[in-house]
Amino acid sequence: MEEDAPSIENEAFFLSPAPIEWPPRHGRGTSIPGIVFYGEDRPRVEEEPFTVRFAKDPLVFASILFLLGWIGILAQRGFLRQLVVGAPVFEEFAKLGLALAVVTVLRVRPVWLRLPFGWASGAAFGVMEHFLSYGDEATFFYVARALFHAAACGLSMSVFSLVEALPDARARWMSTVASTLLHWANNFGAVLLGILALLMGGADIIGLGWPLVVTIAAFVLTFFVAAGRDRLRPRVARELERVFPPFHGHAALTVEAAEVPAASSPHNTLPETGPTQPSPGPEEPRAAEEKPPREPGAP
Repeated sequence: MEEDAPSIENEAFFLSPAPIEWPPRHGRGTSIPGIVFYGEDRPRVEEEPFTVRFAKDPLVFASILFLLGWIGILAQRGFLRQLVVGAPVFEEFAKLGLALAVVTVLRVRPVWLRLPFGWASGAAFGVMEHFLSYGDEATFFYVARALFHAAACGLSMSVFSLVEALPDARARWMSTVASTLLHWANNFGAVLLGILALLMGGADIIGLGWPLVVTIAAFVLTFFVAAGRDRLRPRVARELERVFPPFHGHAALTVEAAEVPAASSPHNTLPETGPTQPSPGPEEPRAAEEKPPREPGAP
Protein backbone atom coordinates (compact mmCIF):
# COMPACT_ATOMS: atom_id res chain seq x y z
CA MET A 1 0.00 0.00 0.00
CA GLU A 2 1.40 3.35 -1.04
CA GLU A 3 2.06 5.91 1.65
CA ASP A 4 0.42 9.32 1.41
CA ALA A 5 2.77 12.08 0.22
CA PRO A 6 3.50 14.66 2.91
CA SER A 7 1.54 17.92 2.55
CA ILE A 8 3.35 21.20 2.01
CA GLU A 9 2.08 24.35 3.70
CA ASN A 10 1.09 27.38 1.61
CA GLU A 11 3.73 29.50 3.37
CA ALA A 12 6.37 27.60 1.42
CA PHE A 13 5.08 29.15 -1.83
CA PHE A 14 3.37 32.40 -0.75
CA LEU A 15 5.03 34.79 1.69
CA SER A 16 2.58 36.03 4.30
CA PRO A 17 2.51 39.84 4.84
CA ALA A 18 4.17 41.26 7.88
CA PRO A 19 1.79 41.76 10.79
CA ILE A 20 0.44 45.30 11.23
CA GLU A 21 0.81 46.89 14.61
CA TRP A 22 -2.46 48.60 15.36
CA PRO A 23 -2.26 51.63 17.67
CA PRO A 24 -4.37 51.69 20.82
CA ARG A 25 -7.87 53.00 20.41
CA HIS A 26 -8.67 56.40 21.89
CA GLY A 27 -12.23 57.61 22.15
CA ARG A 28 -14.62 56.69 19.35
CA GLY A 29 -12.25 56.57 16.39
CA THR A 30 -9.12 54.67 15.60
CA SER A 31 -6.19 55.71 13.44
CA ILE A 32 -5.54 53.54 10.40
CA PRO A 33 -1.83 53.12 9.59
CA GLY A 34 -0.85 54.51 6.23
CA ILE A 35 0.70 51.19 5.24
CA VAL A 36 -2.81 49.76 4.90
CA PHE A 37 -3.63 52.16 2.06
CA TYR A 38 -0.26 53.03 0.55
CA GLY A 39 1.71 49.81 1.02
CA GLU A 40 4.38 51.89 2.75
CA ASP A 41 4.67 54.61 5.32
CA ARG A 42 2.24 57.47 4.91
CA PRO A 43 3.56 60.16 2.54
CA ARG A 44 4.72 63.42 4.05
CA VAL A 45 1.92 65.93 4.56
CA GLU A 46 2.44 69.42 3.19
CA GLU A 47 2.89 72.05 5.86
CA GLU A 48 0.50 74.98 6.00
CA PRO A 49 1.88 78.21 4.53
CA PHE A 50 1.40 81.45 6.39
CA THR A 51 -1.35 82.48 3.96
CA VAL A 52 -3.45 79.62 5.37
CA ARG A 53 -2.23 79.65 8.96
CA PHE A 54 -2.91 83.36 9.52
CA ALA A 55 -6.20 83.45 7.63
CA LYS A 56 -7.98 80.64 9.46
CA ASP A 57 -8.80 82.66 12.56
CA PRO A 58 -10.72 85.85 11.65
CA LEU A 59 -9.30 87.76 14.63
CA VAL A 60 -5.72 86.82 13.77
CA PHE A 61 -6.40 87.65 10.14
CA ALA A 62 -7.81 91.06 11.11
CA SER A 63 -4.78 91.79 13.27
CA ILE A 64 -2.39 90.87 10.47
CA LEU A 65 -4.26 93.10 8.02
CA PHE A 66 -4.24 96.02 10.44
CA LEU A 67 -0.52 95.69 11.17
CA LEU A 68 0.47 95.16 7.54
CA GLY A 69 -1.66 98.11 6.53
CA TRP A 70 -0.13 100.59 8.93
CA ILE A 71 3.41 99.33 8.38
CA GLY A 72 2.91 99.78 4.65
CA ILE A 73 1.39 103.24 5.07
CA LEU A 74 4.18 104.50 7.29
CA ALA A 75 6.96 102.86 5.26
CA GLN A 76 5.96 104.34 1.91
CA ARG A 77 8.01 107.36 0.90
CA GLY A 78 7.48 109.36 -2.23
CA PHE A 79 4.35 110.55 -3.97
CA LEU A 80 4.35 107.88 -6.70
CA ARG A 81 4.89 104.91 -4.36
CA GLN A 82 2.19 106.18 -2.03
CA LEU A 83 -0.15 106.66 -4.98
CA VAL A 84 0.43 103.22 -6.51
CA VAL A 85 1.02 100.95 -3.49
CA GLY A 86 0.66 102.76 -0.18
CA ALA A 87 -2.86 104.10 -0.56
CA PRO A 88 -4.64 101.48 -2.73
CA VAL A 89 -3.19 98.40 -1.02
CA PHE A 90 -2.19 99.15 2.55
CA GLU A 91 -4.91 101.65 3.40
CA GLU A 92 -7.54 99.05 2.47
CA PHE A 93 -5.73 96.49 4.64
CA ALA A 94 -5.75 98.83 7.63
CA LYS A 95 -9.41 99.81 7.30
CA LEU A 96 -10.71 96.26 6.85
CA GLY A 97 -8.48 94.94 9.64
CA LEU A 98 -9.98 97.34 12.17
CA ALA A 99 -13.58 96.69 11.11
CA LEU A 100 -13.09 92.93 10.95
CA ALA A 101 -11.54 92.85 14.42
CA VAL A 102 -14.55 94.64 15.88
CA VAL A 103 -17.17 92.40 14.22
CA THR A 104 -15.20 89.31 15.22
CA VAL A 105 -15.01 90.32 18.88
CA LEU A 106 -18.71 91.22 18.88
CA ARG A 107 -19.54 88.00 16.95
CA VAL A 108 -21.52 89.79 14.27
CA ARG A 109 -22.33 87.27 11.55
CA PRO A 110 -24.96 88.75 9.15
CA VAL A 111 -23.34 90.74 6.38
CA TRP A 112 -25.97 93.49 6.61
CA LEU A 113 -24.97 94.09 10.24
CA ARG A 114 -21.27 94.01 9.37
CA LEU A 115 -21.48 96.70 6.72
CA PRO A 116 -22.04 99.61 9.14
CA PHE A 117 -18.81 98.68 10.92
CA GLY A 118 -16.96 98.73 7.61
CA TRP A 119 -18.45 102.09 6.68
CA ALA A 120 -17.58 103.53 10.08
CA SER A 121 -13.97 102.31 9.89
CA GLY A 122 -13.55 103.75 6.40
CA ALA A 123 -15.15 107.10 7.27
CA ALA A 124 -12.97 107.42 10.37
CA PHE A 125 -9.89 106.80 8.25
CA GLY A 126 -10.99 109.47 5.77
CA VAL A 127 -11.52 112.02 8.55
CA MET A 128 -8.10 111.22 10.04
CA GLU A 129 -6.45 111.51 6.62
CA HIS A 130 -8.07 114.90 6.12
CA PHE A 131 -6.73 116.36 9.35
CA LEU A 132 -3.28 114.81 8.96
CA SER A 133 -2.57 115.50 5.29
CA TYR A 134 -5.31 117.58 3.67
CA GLY A 135 -6.44 120.03 6.32
CA ASP A 136 -6.74 122.93 3.87
CA GLU A 137 -8.97 121.17 1.33
CA ALA A 138 -12.50 122.37 0.65
CA THR A 139 -15.49 120.94 2.48
CA PHE A 140 -16.69 119.18 -0.68
CA PHE A 141 -13.46 117.21 -1.02
CA TYR A 142 -13.44 116.52 2.72
CA VAL A 143 -16.90 114.93 2.58
CA ALA A 144 -16.07 113.13 -0.68
CA ARG A 145 -12.91 111.70 0.89
CA ALA A 146 -14.76 110.33 3.91
CA LEU A 147 -17.53 108.86 1.74
CA PHE A 148 -15.06 107.17 -0.60
CA HIS A 149 -13.10 105.53 2.22
CA ALA A 150 -16.35 104.39 3.83
CA ALA A 151 -17.62 102.87 0.58
CA ALA A 152 -14.30 101.13 -0.12
CA CYS A 153 -14.12 99.52 3.32
CA GLY A 154 -17.76 98.46 3.09
CA LEU A 155 -16.98 96.74 -0.20
CA SER A 156 -14.07 94.89 1.40
CA MET A 157 -16.32 93.74 4.24
CA SER A 158 -18.93 92.52 1.77
CA VAL A 159 -16.35 90.55 -0.23
CA PHE A 160 -14.90 89.06 2.96
CA SER A 161 -18.37 87.81 3.94
CA LEU A 162 -18.56 86.21 0.50
CA VAL A 163 -15.24 84.34 0.62
CA GLU A 164 -15.29 83.57 4.36
CA ALA A 165 -17.35 80.41 3.83
CA LEU A 166 -15.04 78.98 1.16
CA PRO A 167 -13.01 75.93 2.27
CA ASP A 168 -9.71 77.47 1.15
CA ALA A 169 -8.73 80.09 3.74
CA ARG A 170 -6.35 81.74 1.27
CA ALA A 171 -9.39 83.24 -0.48
CA ARG A 172 -9.79 85.70 2.41
CA TRP A 173 -6.70 87.57 1.25
CA MET A 174 -8.69 88.59 -1.83
CA SER A 175 -11.18 90.60 0.24
CA THR A 176 -9.61 93.96 -0.56
CA VAL A 177 -8.86 93.41 -4.25
CA ALA A 178 -11.99 95.16 -5.51
CA SER A 179 -11.51 98.09 -3.14
CA THR A 180 -7.85 98.37 -4.12
CA LEU A 181 -8.76 98.58 -7.82
CA LEU A 182 -11.33 101.30 -7.15
CA HIS A 183 -8.87 103.16 -4.92
CA TRP A 184 -6.23 102.98 -7.63
CA ALA A 185 -8.73 104.26 -10.22
CA ASN A 186 -9.75 107.11 -7.96
CA ASN A 187 -6.15 108.22 -7.32
CA PHE A 188 -4.97 108.00 -10.89
CA GLY A 189 -8.14 109.64 -12.14
CA ALA A 190 -7.60 112.55 -9.79
CA VAL A 191 -4.00 112.99 -10.94
CA LEU A 192 -4.90 112.69 -14.63
CA LEU A 193 -7.79 115.13 -14.35
CA GLY A 194 -5.56 117.54 -12.43
CA ILE A 195 -3.06 117.52 -15.28
CA LEU A 196 -5.83 118.03 -17.84
CA ALA A 197 -7.16 120.96 -15.81
CA LEU A 198 -3.80 122.67 -16.19
CA LEU A 199 -3.67 122.06 -19.93
CA MET A 200 -7.26 122.77 -20.88
CA GLY A 201 -10.24 124.46 -19.36
CA GLY A 202 -13.41 122.75 -18.24
CA ALA A 203 -11.67 119.77 -16.66
CA ASP A 204 -12.41 121.03 -13.15
CA ILE A 205 -16.01 119.91 -13.41
CA ILE A 206 -14.93 116.39 -14.41
CA GLY A 207 -12.42 116.40 -11.56
CA LEU A 208 -15.21 117.17 -9.11
CA GLY A 209 -17.45 114.42 -10.47
CA TRP A 210 -14.89 111.63 -10.77
CA PRO A 211 -14.58 110.86 -7.00
CA LEU A 212 -18.38 110.74 -6.75
CA VAL A 213 -18.57 108.29 -9.66
CA VAL A 214 -16.03 105.96 -8.04
CA THR A 215 -17.74 106.25 -4.65
CA ILE A 216 -21.15 105.41 -6.11
CA ALA A 217 -19.61 102.42 -7.93
CA ALA A 218 -18.18 101.17 -4.62
CA PHE A 219 -21.58 101.40 -2.90
CA VAL A 220 -23.32 99.66 -5.80
CA LEU A 221 -20.80 96.80 -5.79
CA THR A 222 -21.14 96.48 -2.03
CA PHE A 223 -24.89 95.90 -2.18
CA PHE A 224 -24.55 93.68 -5.26
CA VAL A 225 -22.06 91.35 -3.54
CA ALA A 226 -23.95 91.34 -0.24
CA ALA A 227 -27.29 90.52 -1.88
CA GLY A 228 -25.96 87.90 -4.31
CA ARG A 229 -23.20 86.27 -2.31
CA ASP A 230 -24.93 82.86 -2.29
CA ARG A 231 -25.12 82.85 -6.09
CA LEU A 232 -21.66 84.33 -6.55
CA ARG A 233 -19.84 82.02 -4.12
CA PRO A 234 -19.64 78.90 -6.41
CA ARG A 235 -18.40 81.00 -9.32
CA VAL A 236 -15.83 82.77 -7.16
CA ALA A 237 -14.65 79.43 -5.80
CA ARG A 238 -14.06 78.10 -9.33
CA GLU A 239 -12.13 81.21 -10.33
CA LEU A 240 -9.97 81.13 -7.21
CA GLU A 241 -9.07 77.48 -7.88
CA ARG A 242 -7.35 78.71 -11.04
CA VAL A 243 -5.42 81.36 -9.12
CA PHE A 244 -4.24 79.39 -6.09
CA PRO A 245 -2.22 76.19 -6.48
CA PRO A 246 -3.75 73.10 -4.89
CA PHE A 247 -2.93 72.70 -1.23
CA HIS A 248 -3.31 69.52 0.82
CA GLY A 249 -3.33 70.37 4.49
CA HIS A 250 -3.08 68.12 7.50
CA ALA A 251 -5.83 65.50 7.50
CA ALA A 252 -6.02 62.84 10.18
CA LEU A 253 -7.84 59.69 9.11
CA THR A 254 -10.00 58.62 12.03
CA VAL A 255 -12.85 56.22 11.37
CA GLU A 256 -14.91 53.84 13.38
CA ALA A 257 -13.57 50.33 13.62
CA ALA A 258 -16.79 49.05 12.10
CA GLU A 259 -16.56 51.52 9.25
CA VAL A 260 -13.16 50.41 7.90
CA PRO A 261 -13.57 50.24 4.11
CA ALA A 262 -13.14 47.00 2.26
CA ALA A 263 -9.93 46.31 0.40
CA SER A 264 -9.92 48.13 -2.91
CA SER A 265 -6.27 47.78 -3.92
CA PRO A 266 -3.50 45.19 -3.61
CA HIS A 267 -2.10 47.14 -0.65
CA ASN A 268 -5.45 47.70 1.06
CA THR A 269 -5.66 44.30 2.74
CA LEU A 270 -6.86 44.31 6.31
CA PRO A 271 -6.13 41.29 8.48
CA GLU A 272 -8.92 38.76 8.42
CA THR A 273 -10.77 38.22 11.66
CA GLY A 274 -13.04 35.34 10.66
CA PRO A 275 -12.35 31.67 11.37
CA THR A 276 -9.77 30.00 9.20
CA GLN A 277 -9.88 26.43 7.95
CA PRO A 278 -7.20 24.23 9.50
CA SER A 279 -4.70 22.72 7.14
CA PRO A 280 -5.31 19.07 6.47
CA GLY A 281 -3.18 16.68 8.47
CA PRO A 282 -1.83 13.31 7.55
CA GLU A 283 -5.14 11.68 8.48
CA GLU A 284 -7.08 14.01 6.12
CA PRO A 285 -5.49 13.80 2.64
CA ARG A 286 -6.26 16.58 0.17
CA ALA A 287 -8.82 16.05 -2.52
CA ALA A 288 -6.19 16.48 -5.20
CA GLU A 289 -4.10 13.73 -3.63
CA GLU A 290 -6.93 11.15 -3.38
CA LYS A 291 -6.60 8.11 -5.58
CA PRO A 292 -9.02 7.73 -8.53
CA PRO A 293 -11.88 5.26 -8.02
CA ARG A 294 -11.26 1.72 -9.15
CA GLU A 295 -13.14 0.26 -12.04
CA PRO A 296 -15.56 -2.61 -11.35
CA GLY A 297 -13.96 -5.97 -11.49
CA ALA A 298 -10.46 -4.64 -10.99
CA PRO A 299 -8.35 -6.55 -8.43
